[in-house]
Amino acid sequence: MGGSRVRSAGPLLLPPVENETMRTESSVASSIRSGLTSWWEKGAYPAVELQHSSPPVTDRYADYQIAHAFVFEPAGLNHLRVEIWITDVGYVAIGLETRERLAKRLQVKNWRHSFATGHEPVTVGRECLCAILDAVAGGRVAIAARVGILGLGATTAVTTASVLTTLSDSGCKKLNWIGIREDFSWRRIVEYLPWTSA
Repeated sequence: MGGSRVRSAGPLLLPPVENETMRTESSVASSIRSGLTSWWEKGAYPAVELQHSSPPVTDRYADYQIAHAFVFEPAGLNHLRVEIWITDVGYVAIGLETRERLAKRLQVKNWRHSFATGHEPVTVGRECLCAILDAVAGGRVAIAARVGILGLGATTAVTTASVLTTLSDSGCKKLNWIGIREDFSWRRIVEYLPWTSA
């Protein structure tokens, strides 16, 4: 689990940059980091490898500095990939699956290099983050994909109304990036196996 390098979903993550104005990690960021580490250590997920990078990483287009990047990297395409960035001030960005992996699984072309879905850094509590990971690790989050003659189109995370209620009860406030599965029945729903099954 040590300080292995993080493979990005695209050009967002750049190599560590020396910066005289680098801030130290906030107590919020530290709390979220330790929460993620504890969550991982309590489970047994043979299908996924955790990669954690803690050197400061910057995004040339953003006004934040990434203090920690956690990548939950599956060995195969049947398990959902998750990337979590914690900024130096404690905001959290989440990226679910990459469009490249999704297109490969669907055997279609992909024209964009990014996450299939997720959100930019916002305030996310430890309980919310662990609840999202519980849902993903349990195989209760899918990707709804629009597939056409040009290949992979729009994508979004989907789950059941009861899982969304659980996430909301866990303190998740920003859930507009996850839809209710039934609302996307006209798209191709890509299911994922639980992380406990190799």
